[in-house]
Formats: sequence, C-alpha cells, structure tokens
Amino acid sequence: MVEKDLSIILIEEVRRGNDTAFNQLLSIWYPKLYNYAFKYFGESNRATEVSQQAAVSIYQHIHQLSNIEKMKPWFYSIIANQCRQESRRLKREGWISFDQLNGNSDKSGDGNWEISTALLTNPEDHYRQQELKAVLLKCMAQLKPEQREVLIMKEYEGLKFREIADTLNISESTAKTRLYAALGRIKQLLEIEGIDSKWMNYEKG
Repeated sequence: MVEKDLSIILIEEVRRGNDTAFNQLLSIWYPKLYNYAFKYFGESNRATEVSQQAAVSIYQHIHQLSNIEKMKPWFYSIIANQCRQESRRLKREGWISFDQLNGNSDKSGDGNWEISTALLTNPEDHYRQQELKAVLLKCMAQLKPEQREVLIMKEYEGLKFREIADTLNISESTAKTRLYAALGRIKQLLEIEGIDSKWMNYEKG
C-alpha cells in the first residue's frame, strides 16, 4: 500500500471543512510560496504580501483542484499568477524596486538560496554570500518575466519540466527553451559582474 503524501491528506481534510488542516497545509506550502515570490520581486515586503494573497486564493479555490495528485503545479500556478498580477499593477504605477535596481536585498527575509551558495569559493565567508545573493537578485530582475518564472521553478523550487509545463500551461519544450535562455542571460550578466557562472548545474528532468 502506497502511503499518501501529507499534503494530499490535508487537502482532503480541508475539503471536508477542516480549517485546522488548512493551517497545517499552509505551514508546508507558505515557505515555498514566499521563496518563489521573493526570487521574483527581490523584496521581502512585496513577497510577503503576494504570498498572503496566494494563500487566500488557495483557500478559496481548493475545491476546484480536480486532480489532487497535481497539487504541486497547482500551488505554483497560483503564486505565479499572483506575481504576474502584482507585477502588472506595479508597472502601471511606474514602481521600480530600489533594491532590484541596485542589487540589494532585504537580508531579513531572503528565502532559500541553496543554488546561489554553490557560487561560493569560501562558504564560511558570510559577507561574500550575502553579496552574491544580491548580485543574483539584480541579474534575475533583468530577465524577461517568462524566463524568470521558469528559472525560479527549475533552479530554486526543483520542479520537473513536466510540472513547469503544467503550472504555466505551456509545452515542455517551451519550458526548456525559456530555461536555457534564462541561464544564458544570467551567465552573461554574472560575467559582467565578474562572477564565475559554474553554479548553473542542475538535474534535467
């Protein structure tokens, strides 16, 4: 007998009206939502606001999830949509993140940077680590939004190409094309910053 994923069990409970189960579900998924939003905007306050909006949307629409087995791309499609909507709103208002413009991040809420730490030649150097995170944010902010989405999902959130395709409603080949374009552009930008880009190794799948 295959053991059910905890998230699946919790979703089933939420659908039965168990709000406590939703809080448990959120404790699992909120950090993932936040990490995605932070990488997208490069700002902790904006990431928090968008993540909270995504959590509300998940609660409101969880009964519309037709296939619980595909909850992962469903969760990421919601946070991706929220980021796009917020980005369009900010663009209309002419908002530009000072942090993104200058490559500075809010160190108090910079999320999970497992990939970026692979850049370090001296992992004990905390200052250097923070500096590299800021440079990565600066470079990612210069990507096209559709490239940034795929890069975050693949490199930082560990989604498979099939999951990315399901999340963004695109083909796997399109997802791969966008990722390779994003990696190529990031490589160029990192080289301009004087940083070795050998960090861009990932498991294809």
